[in-house]
Amino acid sequence: MWNLIEDRGTFRYEINRDHPLVVALSELLDYPGQAALNHLLRVVESLPVEDAYNRLGSDNSHAH
Repeated sequence: MWNLIEDRGTFRYEINRDHPLVVALSELLDYPGQAALNHLLRVVESLPVEDAYNRLGSDNSHAH
């Protein structure tokens, strides 16, 4: 579902647009729907992973 993109010592993940689920959904949509799907996928790809990692690392709710 995800592609790992490594670039100059950093990395990020992109949604694999060739994944069968993405392709199947895209084929059901007209052109404006496909454009909206691509926009949605770009938004999902911008998930603030570093912030989530920091929050999980400082989460004391699991400590007893």
